[in-house]
Amino acid sequence: MPEQENPASPQQSTTTLPAKKPINWKLIGIIAVVAAIMIGGLGYAAVVLNIFDKKEAITETSNNKVSTTSATPTKKKVFPNEKWVIGDCTKPICSLYQVSSDGSVSDYPNSYSLKKDSQVLFSSEGENLIYVDGDQLIIVDFVEGADKKITSKGVKLVKVVENSFWVEDNEVYKLYDYTGKVKFSFNKSKLKPEHGFDSIDLSNYLGGSVLMFLSKGVEGGFFRELWSVSQNQEPKKVINLNFNISGTESWDLGGFTFFNDEIALLAATTSDKSPYYTVYKISSSGQKLKLFEVADTDFNFPLLSSDDSTLYYSGDEGLYEQSSVSGIYRVDLNSGKKTQIVKGNNYNASQQSFDSYNLESISPSGKNIALFDHVVSAKIPTTYTPAIFSLSSLSWAKVSGHTGGINDTRKAFGWIRTK
Repeated sequence: MPEQENPASPQQSTTTLPAKKPINWKLIGIIAVVAAIMIGGLGYAAVVLNIFDKKEAITETSNNKVSTTSATPTKKKVFPNEKWVIGDCTKPICSLYQVSSDGSVSDYPNSYSLKKDSQVLFSSEGENLIYVDGDQLIIVDFVEGADKKITSKGVKLVKVVENSFWVEDNEVYKLYDYTGKVKFSFNKSKLKPEHGFDSIDLSNYLGGSVLMFLSKGVEGGFFRELWSVSQNQEPKKVINLNFNISGTESWDLGGFTFFNDEIALLAATTSDKSPYYTVYKISSSGQKLKLFEVADTDFNFPLLSSDDSTLYYSGDEGLYEQSSVSGIYRVDLNSGKKTQIVKGNNYNASQQSFDSYNLESISPSGKNIALFDHVVSAKIPTTYTPAIFSLSSLSWAKVSGHTGGINDTRKAFGWIRTK
């Protein structure tokens, strides 16, 4: 270790001496390594080099005091295990279960007295539970172990987005973060689509505005519009997206999602001929960019990876035809390449049944998809079996003992991260 200068005493000369130069450990180390190679070979040299590397890592301050690397700042707890929470809501209070990636099931350790019709959301990051209890909006933080309660009579949960969630609070849409802070809000009365709306889907707010789909069901199809709103500005319509209404462009939103909160992803019916679906990106200005085509396949339950690079969706080809095939598809949105990663059971002629897949959510790590294996049949009862599909090994983990029927009270709540 470099020596430190002793302070001059009153009896000593006050003549200023040149400052002592720090020892050049790197130069000494190089000389020592060369000598070590000559004496003991490369293995011995490696040991010597390691010693001098450690010496060089110690730095001198301007006053010749030795300092070492500062302590690592405290980080937020990391919960490496992720589990999918499902509920059996046959009774007034739902029984909650957590499903591991291998398909094993255990009771959920905490009870929040959730009912079948309770308003419940789990954050996409797996770190928060949001639910409504009477006149209170409650945000549970699994990581910090604290709850945030907000009194708000008549609040309705709408949707989880990245690091945030939407509520409707007395005609006002509010985007909360998980500390209970409102990041963005606008009044519902400002939305005035030509035909009204009975459902809404909202994007996140990052780029200065929020996109939303407004939909109104009518006989013969839907009136759908894409709208945009910026903070402190009036909402505005971006584009009409009507479906199967005579004399209008025909859009079938088998599903949609949002890219970077700036661009919407849509599936558009083009005709009854192949390609049946064409999937577009639509910008906040209404510009359409074709991504890929889906030939003779239903486009359902699209899920977007957290980095916006990959789209997953389920498709059913042929329905009740002999050639019916169902599956799960992965699309690289940069290249447009489509790959079938799951091929379901073919059409069963005797039971007139086939498998379909209801994709629910991608896990926080991006490694798994939670879904229901949906057996559709004209002769036997329709069933739903919860399952987890690994995107790395492309393998199934179906949950035994939790298959339900068409009127089942089973619910998919979301993902949590555990220790």
